[in-house]
Amino acid sequence: MSETADLEALRREKRAILEEEQRLKALLALEKTTADGKAERLNAERALRQRHRAKTLHRQQQYKDSLDEVMKEEALALKTKHDVVGNARAAFQA
Repeated sequence: MSETADLEALRREKRAILEEEQRLKALLALEKTTADGKAERLNAERALRQRHRAKTLHRQQQYKDSLDEVMKEEALALKTKHDVVGNARAAFQA
């Protein structure tokens, strides 16, 4: 009788070990999925920040280019208005 009881106890213990292994495998898979998801989320956030920075830099460059163009046009208009020909520094040095 004790042999049967011991055998049944070993079966229950084996079943418990298998269930624990399955639970641990599931936890490991979940952890891996979570880690992969976190890495993907961090990559997406970094890419978003890079896009925003590139957009800002592009707008800044456009503004600078526009400002340079306006300054050139104003300088040309002043030169034309005051009949200044050539380089203004050359006129003052003469």
